[in-house]
This record gives sequence, structure tokens and C-alpha cells, in this order.
Amino acid sequence: MLALDAPSNSLPSILPPIPTHRPFSSSSVTKDIRIVHKSANVLGISLVEKKTGGCLVKSAPNHKNHVRRGMSLISVNNIDVTTHTLLQIVQLLGARPLDLLFRPAPPGPGSSSRPKSPDVAATPQDEDDKDDKDDKDDKDDKDAVDDATSIPGAFSVTKDIRIVHRSPDLLGIALVEKKKGGCFIRSAPKYKRHVRRGMTLMSINKKDVSTLKLQEIVVLLKARPLDLVFRPAPKGVAVTQPDPNAPPPRPSLEERMSAIKDLYRERRKQSIKQKHLSEIQRYRIGAPFDNSNPKEVQMCDYRNTVVSRRELKKKKLKAKYYYNQWLRRSAGYRQTLALVFDAMDVDKDGTLTR
Repeated sequence: MLALDAPSNSLPSILPPIPTHRPFSSSSVTKDIRIVHKSANVLGISLVEKKTGGCLVKSAPNHKNHVRRGMSLISVNNIDVTTHTLLQIVQLLGARPLDLLFRPAPPGPGSSSRPKSPDVAATPQDEDDKDDKDDKDDKDDKDAVDDATSIPGAFSVTKDIRIVHRSPDLLGIALVEKKKGGCFIRSAPKYKRHVRRGMTLMSINKKDVSTLKLQEIVVLLKARPLDLVFRPAPKGVAVTQPDPNAPPPRPSLEERMSAIKDLYRERRKQSIKQKHLSEIQRYRIGAPFDNSNPKEVQMCDYRNTVVSRRELKKKKLKAKYYYNQWLRRSAGYRQTLALVFDAMDVDKDGTLTR
């Protein structure tokens, strides 16, 4: 028995070592989740195939309260599917009702989530943080889930789509011919919930059309009713055929500025041209373009008589000049005669003295 007055430095040698880890609780043990789906609607679970067989949950928006991303599908209707391929699993998932068993992924050694000890209870703040994280994961997978669940019975694998058209109206599907035969969908506004752009038309009324030309396919599409089978494009394949009905791409800022400069330059050229024509029109000699326009006739007559009027004006000015010269000279001559007459009138009687 340890004495109360024992020195404090002797305690480490007597007491057992302090544990460096916290004991795991029973909640850290992975527990299988069972889901029973009886509705005829889409299951709403996107699956991804494993390399070693079986499949994992990629997203489950319809069952997010029970199934999480990364869970493994163990069985479908009590059939072990841990070694099945994804295509085989999809075929089993077409049955109704469905009894599915999922197993969560075991926590790895590098997992950031540390299990809590039995004596520590989860706080409301921890539960809220967990729900926020789950909602964020579901939001990240929303786009992929929408693509998978928009077609009835479709999952993460390519599956043929069958359409039965009995109405005498137009089918409402635009097709584009392939180079190697067959055709694929360019647009399908009436069946946009079932088929997508890029899907290949495989058969018409159970007749293979994957190698026929577009003209031959159009002839077969005139029959009623129509039993069409479409196959989605494989993952990673893009449709390179441009859509003629698509709006033109918006030009860049540099292209728009260049177009504006060209427009102003062209307008400037046209204004200069019109001004030049209006200037040379004043000096054009010839018949009028429009004889019914009195102003045009008057202007042409004015332009055609410019030279003659100029010569007449020159003659008038010349005659006036000569007349003024004669007046000046005659005035001087008369003044000279008056001086001579005064000089010769000696007696100043107004008559010449002899």
C-alpha cells in the first residue's frame, strides 16, 4: 500500500503508464444499411464500378438521410453483388420492389474523423457540422445526379432508350448523318426528357439502321407506329457537328471595336465622295439630267454659258476702260486749248488779237 508521505518523484515508478489513445466506441463499427424501394419511380442512386468488382455509391439525393457517398452495395434482393459488374447490377436494379443492402466504408488509419469515447456524448454543434458537410457533398454531386436520373431507369452506365411514337404528327427529332453510316440526334424538343443530343439511332421497328444512310432512315420514319431505340454516346465522346439553328457566337471586344472603326471609316468616305460630287457638279458642262426639273435646267444653262458671259464681261470692261481714257485725254486737250486762247487774247476782249 502506498504511503501518503511518499515522495512525489516515486509515483511514476509505482502507477501504471498513462494511456496514449482513447478507446473506440461501438458507434465506430461499420453497420450495414438496408433500403426497400417499392415505388416505380427512379431509384435516384448513382453508382460507380470498382476495379475489383461490385460498385460504390457516387450520390444518392433521394436517400441522403440513409446512404452516403462511398458506401458499397452488398446485395440486391438478397443476391450478393460484391463481385458483379456494374452492367449486371443495373439489370438487377430494374426489378420492383428492391431490397438493397449498403455497407459504409471502414474508417482508415489516415481518416480525419476520430471516433469518440463511450463517455463523451455528441453535442448539438457536432450534429449540425455533420449535417452541413453531408449537404455540401450532396450539392457537389447534383449535376451528375440530374443527368443520371432524368432518363427513367438510367444509372451511370450507357443504356439503350426505347421510344414508341403512335401519333400521326411529326416525330420532332432532328437527325444528322454519320460519315460511316447511321445517324445521331441533333435536337429532340418533344422527347427532351428521354433522349439527348448525340444519341445514336440503332433500330426502327426492330430493324437495324446503324449502317443505313439518312435518306433511307427518313423513309422508314414515315411509318406509324414507330418503335425507336437510341443508344447514348460513350463517355468522353463529344458531338462535333455544329448546330445550324444555334445563334452566332458573340464577337469579342476587339472585333466589335474594329467593326465600329470600319463603319465610321466607310461613312467618312461616303461623305467625302458626296461632297466631291456636289463640288464638281457646279462646273459640269452638258445637257441637264432631268429636263422636268426647272432648277436643273436653269443650272445647266448657267454652267453652259459661263464662257460666253465671261468674254462679254471682258468686252464691256475693255470698252469702259477706253472710254475713260478718251475722257481724260479730251479733258486735257480742252484745258490746253483754253490756256492757249487766254495767252493769245492780249487785250482781254474775248477775241484773238492779230
